[in-house]
Amino acid sequence: MGVDRVKLGTVEHQESAVFSEQTWTFAQHGLPPLTGTVQGISGRLRYGTPLGILNVGRLLDPGLGYRIAFHGPDSAGFEFARLKGLGSRYSLRIHDERISPMLALAAIIRYNRRMDLNPKAAAIEHFRLHSLD
Repeated sequence: MGVDRVKLGTVEHQESAVFSEQTWTFAQHGLPPLTGTVQGISGRLRYGTPLGILNVGRLLDPGLGYRIAFHGPDSAGFEFARLKGLGSRYSLRIHDERISPMLALAAIIRYNRRMDLNPKAAAIEHFRLHSLD
């Protein structure tokens, strides 16, 4: 939702059990739907090798990063990337000025909550939960 409490659109992500394939869709009011595709070596390893069958592709993200580009008819779209490293850091590039930055950030938030493997945050949470008072 925007600051005026109006729904801007939706970001959908589905992952199939077969080869762990992903389908990303981005729908913003006033624009044609955009389809997201995984880019780069992480995507090729995740879907073009037995790693897809084992569903361990997200283990590669801290070392290789993860990039997805959203495109559609009549729109250059946008892309985001999870940068390499133990912490969850992202970059966002919007190629179509009609795209709401808030809705593009919703795609990153969806990735972060559903798919990101963040060893640094997991270690901090572990010690927070098991610290001696």
